[in-house]
Formats: sequence, C-alpha cells, structure tokens
Amino acid sequence: MSFKTILRSAGQLVLSALLAMLLSTAADMALYMTGGFLRGRYYLALFAALTLGFWCLCLFGKKPRLVSKILLGVAAAAAVLFLAWLPFRNWGAYEAVDSGKTDFYANRRVMLIVPHQDDEINVLGGAIEQYTAYGSELFVVFTTNGDSFYTGETRLQEALKAASIMGVSEDHVIFLGYGDGWKEPHHLYNAPEGQLTLSYTGLGATYGIPGHPAYQEGQAYTFENYLGDLKNVILEHRPEVIFAVDYDANLDHKSTSLLFEMAMGQILKETSDYTPAVFKGYAYTTAWGADLDFFRMNVGATRDVFGPDRNQQPQVYRWADRVRLPVSARALSRSLSGTSVFQALAAHACQDAETHAAGVANGDKVVWYRNTTSLCIHAAIEATSGDSSRLNDFMIYDNLDIHGDPNRIDGIWIPEDSEKSFTVTFPAPQELDTIVLYDHPYEDHNVLNAVITLDNGTTLETGPLHPGGSANSFPVDAAVQSFTVTIDSWEGDLAGIGEVEAFRGTAETGGRLLKLVDDQEDFVYDYILQPSGEGSFHFYTYGDLPFVDETNYTLTWDNDACTVTLDNGALTVLCPQGQECRVTVSCKDAPVSDTVLFRNPGNATRTWATFFLKLEEAYLLRGHKNAPLYQIGIRIVDRLVYTLTH
Repeated sequence: MSFKTILRSAGQLVLSALLAMLLSTAADMALYMTGGFLRGRYYLALFAALTLGFWCLCLFGKKPRLVSKILLGVAAAAAVLFLAWLPFRNWGAYEAVDSGKTDFYANRRVMLIVPHQDDEINVLGGAIEQYTAYGSELFVVFTTNGDSFYTGETRLQEALKAASIMGVSEDHVIFLGYGDGWKEPHHLYNAPEGQLTLSYTGLGATYGIPGHPAYQEGQAYTFENYLGDLKNVILEHRPEVIFAVDYDANLDHKSTSLLFEMAMGQILKETSDYTPAVFKGYAYTTAWGADLDFFRMNVGATRDVFGPDRNQQPQVYRWADRVRLPVSARALSRSLSGTSVFQALAAHACQDAETHAAGVANGDKVVWYRNTTSLCIHAAIEATSGDSSRLNDFMIYDNLDIHGDPNRIDGIWIPEDSEKSFTVTFPAPQELDTIVLYDHPYEDHNVLNAVITLDNGTTLETGPLHPGGSANSFPVDAAVQSFTVTIDSWEGDLAGIGEVEAFRGTAETGGRLLKLVDDQEDFVYDYILQPSGEGSFHFYTYGDLPFVDETNYTLTWDNDACTVTLDNGALTVLCPQGQECRVTVSCKDAPVSDTVLFRNPGNATRTWATFFLKLEEAYLLRGHKNAPLYQIGIRIVDRLVYTLTH
C-alpha cells in the first residue's frame, strides 16, 4: 500500500469521524427536544458506528471520491458555521460599564458557607465575581468534601479551579473536610453527643488534599467537632457579611443550613460585639433545578420559587422580601458558554455541572436577609410550658431526624397548657421599634391570633401569622424591659412560635444597591431595546436609599442622538436604530449609582444574533459537557476516558 493511499485513508477517517460527530450531536439534540439525552457510552457507540460506516463507504463504495467530497463539504459547512458563531459569542458578551456598586461589593470581608463543590456557584455565582472585582476579601467554606460518588480529591481540586475562575484565591478556599452523606441510622447533624459517625464512603475523620489540608485535619466525625469547626472558622475570620446555603432538596444542604444557624445563634449569645449581615440562599430551586431560561436577548431574573409549580418547602420567606444582587458583567453574555458561571461550573467536571448553567446563570442572585441584632438573643425567656430555649436561638426551625424524615420540623416552641404564653425579659430597659414572630412552618398548624403585652400596659393583637413560617413584624416604638406573648387562637395541635425577635434602630444590611429594572422585573445591564428604540424602566433599591426621582438623583447619558428622562421613579429611553448610549443614574446623597448600556441594533444584526442564540440554546441544553463547538473533540476524548475509568 502506497503512502498516498494511507494518507488518503487517514483523511477519509478524519472526515468520517467529523460527519459522525455532527450526526451524533444532531441525534442528541433531537432527543433533548423530546426530553431525553444521549449520554455516555450510548453516544460513543453511535459515534463509533457512524464513523466506521462512513469510512467503509469511503474505502469500499463505488464512488469513494464523491463520498470524500461530500464529507469535505460537510466539514467546510461546519467550519463556516463555527467561524460565524465566534463573532456572536464575542458580541454577546455584556460590556462592563457599571462601577456604582462599591457600597455593597467593595471593601468587605465576606464568607460563603456551602456543603458541596459547585454550590458556591449555585448560591452566589455572579455575585462572587462582583465581590472579587470590587476588591473585597471573600472566603468560601465547604462543609463537606462531596465524596459520596466521586473522590474527595477530585471534588476539592475542581473547587480550587472554579474558585480561581471567579477570582477567589486558593488560600481563601476552606475545606472543613466532613463527609458527603452518612451511614444509617444518623446523619452527622443528628448524631448523639460524642458519637463517631461514618460517612457514606466509610470514612471517620476530616481530610483535605496535598498542599491544602482540611481546616482541622484529622478531626473525628462527631457533631460537636462539626459544629465547633464551623463556629471557629467564622470567629477566626469574623466576616462582615455571611452567605449560607438554605434548607433545600439535599440532606447535606439541609444539615449545613441548620448547622450554620445553630452556630450563628451560639456565636451571637456568646459575643456582644459581632453581628454580621447574614443572607441565606437556595442552591436548587433558584439555581441547579431552576428553569433553563437563560437564552434571551436580554438576560432574565430568577423566578418565584414559592409558586405552586415550584413549591419550595418550607416557605419561611416571602418572595417579595428577597434581596436581589446584581451580578458581574463576566457572568453575563448572550452566549452561555461565554459566562463565568458556565466556565466555573465546567470546572466541576465530574458533576457535569455546566449542563445546569442555563438555570444557574441569571440577571440576579436571590437571597434573604437575616438580621442578627435581635435583642431577644441576650434576653431571658420564660414560658408557661414548652421549650422556651427554642425561641431565641436564631433557628427558625430544626430537624431532629434528617435521614428519616427530611421534611420534619422541630425546634418550635409548642405550648402544652391552656395559657400558652411566654415572657421576654431584657437585662435593662430597651427602646424597641419592632417585635417579630415566626409561625410554625407546618401550614396546618397556625397561630390565628396572639396578644403582645408590653410591660407599660400597651397591648396589640397580631391576627393570623403567615402560615408558611415567615417573619411577621409588629411596630412597637416603646421603651420596655419585658413583654409577653399569649396565643389565644390557633389551629392544629402543633401551633406555636419558631422564633421571637425584637429590634431597635438600624442594622448592618450588607450595603446599598440601585439597579434598573424592565417591565418584566428583569435587571437591566447591556440592554437590547425593541426596534422602535423606546423603553420604559423603573428601579430596584436595597438599603436606606431615597425614592428615585429627579430631586434625589442625577441623570446623565453619552449620546445626544438618544433621549433619556427620569420622572417620578420611571426612566424613559428613546434610542434611534443603529445607536447606543450609556445611561447613569446616581444618588445625590449616597455613593450609589447604576449605569446601563442601551442598544438598538439593525434588523440584520438582530436576525443574526437571534439565529445563533437559538442554535446555541439547542446545542448547549442537550445535557452533555463542554458544549462549544470547538470542544467537541475534547468532549469525546474526555467522555471515552471517563467511561472507561468509572
């Protein structure tokens, strides 16, 4: 066989593989449209069969040269499509024009506490990049090593890689080193005092990786060590702002949420000079399991997780009370693969985490604020019956058997007598602004009315408390040393109070924010207007900011061809086709502003961008890893290696 023949056969094999790759991906896309995926070895089997078939046609077909020309044409068409896609990916990147978030994101010491390697992105992806870009010091604490189905070394190495993508240095990534999943009968969180608990993989002591050990290497897996390590890492760094995962679908998420609240309650009781701004956020319903709704001309916001079709339980927050965090321009692009969220998730390769990127990447990150300055933390509480210590422990609820019943609710003050009351007594008289009560999260066990009696004789009735267990605030504005809460109407045998809080003055809320919002309640960044060039917008504010109007704010823009007005909280923009302008709204009395880029591209640009937006959406959402076209070969090799070694 001549060298020329060998070379031709090798070329035909390469072209056959390329065509097989394209057809396999097309089959995968078709399956995605019907709700399925062509995963792992099935993809490899189809790819191998198609490659062999096409190569045989080239070698033994009646017209091998014609087949070669067809394959070459397919390859050329794919190359043209790829080269046309590259400008879209670059054009789709959001311009970083806003520098007005220093009050919230700059010069802060921040800690993020999550259970698994990838939850840091689920809970705070996009906002992490904001903190690091603005120069804040951000620590990421992983409570577990994520080693249920993959090795801890793999998960921890991937976490360090993802952290670097988001601008977090390795020395600011902390591994507590506990197991992911626990052997029956106890989850570590529920383990009896002093009992060694083995993880799902049979390990019994904390560990890290070479060069990056656990926070306390070799600690026995006991609840006391688990709680103690978390308390110590918080007190060692004393962050001004803490974000922690909330109580969602995974057992280790639930335990980390409860563990953090228990640790925070003990820290608040043991110290009087440390009251950080605390935010809780979900990893599943707002991110990992959220709607795959990223692919829009303008990025969408996180959608309501408490509606009937989402059913986040328990509902101890109200959607209207959420704090919306603007994300970094790095986390935004009309090409999902161009976002830092996608790239950081892709670093968690063993999880196929980037296949969830279209749900994780949004125009905002949603969290809920927990005020740590309650005066009740240091008050004495006496009740006519029930466990009154649960009323001021910072925990809205608890679960004493996460393994057995993940939906169980404990830790509620449930009175067992007819009087059903408790009295809060402060060490000294206090000027109170507000008293807050949390109902039992079970929706069939509710306080329908309670009477709050201040020691000055003032009384007020609460009416029905929110049945999902979220906060109910009652204005007081009085100087008192004690007050009594008496339940006089209820439904269900377990009706009671999860937590009582009392506040005066203002607390650290993490900073102030101003963000422009469109008529769909989506945050506005690098915004494509309708072809008419007209748009009407309003504002989201967080923190102590005045109403957004021409009296309290200044308005500037950089293109005289565009018209921009601010009137009574509404921003109106008119930008002719082919024009763009940067608009800045600045508060006169605070270092807070928002800058947005408005564009009105021509019809050809819109059509071109829409085509590639839909093409990438169909391709990236098929459920496989490393989705950009130039990484197809890498994906196949990686898939082959992973299939053979796992």
